[in-house]
Amino acid sequence: MKWSIITHNIRGLNDPENIAKERNFFTSLTPKVDIVMLQEHKLRGKTLENLGSWLMPGCASWVLEAAPGERSWLNPNAAGKRCVGILLANKYARLVTATGSLYDDRVVWIKLEGVEGGNVGLACVYAPNIPTERRHLWHILVDSIPKDCEWIIGEDFNITVRPEDKSHDYGKAISELERFTWKELLNSLQVQYKYVYQGGPDSLGIMTKRK
Repeated sequence: MKWSIITHNIRGLNDPENIAKERNFFTSLTPKVDIVMLQEHKLRGKTLENLGSWLMPGCASWVLEAAPGERSWLNPNAAGKRCVGILLANKYARLVTATGSLYDDRVVWIKLEGVEGGNVGLACVYAPNIPTERRHLWHILVDSIPKDCEWIIGEDFNITVRPEDKSHDYGKAISELERFTWKELLNSLQVQYKYVYQGGPDSLGIMTKRK
């Protein structure tokens, strides 16, 4: 089965103009997108209920509420944080048989059965920016997701393998210790690089797991 998939750190949808921009982007795609994995929508409460219809009308959605933002006198209306979601074309919703979340809602996953070629799991990940917490997340991911399906993981892993892959001048590329842990994760999930960024097999993008 061929799917059109997008994984996207959306960096907040509290601004109506940003919602309109993102909706125009998703609805203009050809072919129409089947799966959207979002990080950092930053929505809470009632506004969260409308996220799927805003971006992908008619979709089924599994979207986790953002954790409360850290408010201060400088930032009294802080947006939520640590938020992920999966939007799925409604024609596939009947195939979903299990769902879950992991690690303080940094991961949301769904499992589809009856898909051509075998069962498929979809997981959306927003990793911590602290290396020790990221390594903990990798171990939890391997131990906790169902093992009887092929996995597609959409992400913001908050790391790069090579310094030249960074999008700005801040932060560091992956450390040697974390590189080792990362390789363990890839080996445990039996990753095949069917979907990679232009950096090649060491780039951190969507990945799949063999059954």
